[in-house]
Amino acid sequence: MVDLSQYFPLSVAAVFVSAVLAVLVAVRRSDDPKVRKSFLALFFVGLLTVNLLPFPPLLPFTHLHKYTESSSNPTAYYEIYVVDANGNELRYDGNAARPAGTLTRFGGGIATEYSDAEAKSTAAYLLDRARRYRQRVRDGRGVRSHVDFPPHALGDRWDGETLARYDDFVGLRVYAVELRYEASGRSIDERDRTLVASLRREGEFIRNGTAR
Repeated sequence: MVDLSQYFPLSVAAVFVSAVLAVLVAVRRSDDPKVRKSFLALFFVGLLTVNLLPFPPLLPFTHLHKYTESSSNPTAYYEIYVVDANGNELRYDGNAARPAGTLTRFGGGIATEYSDAEAKSTAAYLLDRARRYRQRVRDGRGVRSHVDFPPHALGDRWDGETLARYDDFVGLRVYAVELRYEASGRSIDERDRTLVASLRREGEFIRNGTAR
């Protein structure tokens, strides 16, 4: 039996290129009412197809996947914190290491997926980016609300007032977080947080309780 999943990336590329060509033709022949109507009809057919059929979105069509799919119970993910010289933790601001949407993947990589060397270098990279971004916020260049896209996800955002309460950043910690919801799904019943990796002041990297 042929595995059709291997052809899906080609299908995405074909649909995207076809959509671009359709737009170019529609713009070029925009004076023709038949072309305008055909383009709008194809656009809405593609949009409805992606939303109604059970397969991943084909760019440039997409669906509101963040809001139309329920979370699993329990839900597990990773959180990253910087640690100051006094041991205080501050949740990582995704703007410190762009793109912000990759922060969770960094956390999973440091915790389990990367090799020891890759995990340590990634943690060191995130710590360095946090220090640089902190300085940008202090200089008034860290927040660019008028030119940035809306945030990809909810998360902590650093400002000067918040950062003033923390000493120099000297370490990084990654936690595995597990949320359990009530049967109704309307509220969180339990939240567990477990330290899975840390980069200490002296450069020592610890993962799952073992120095690496």
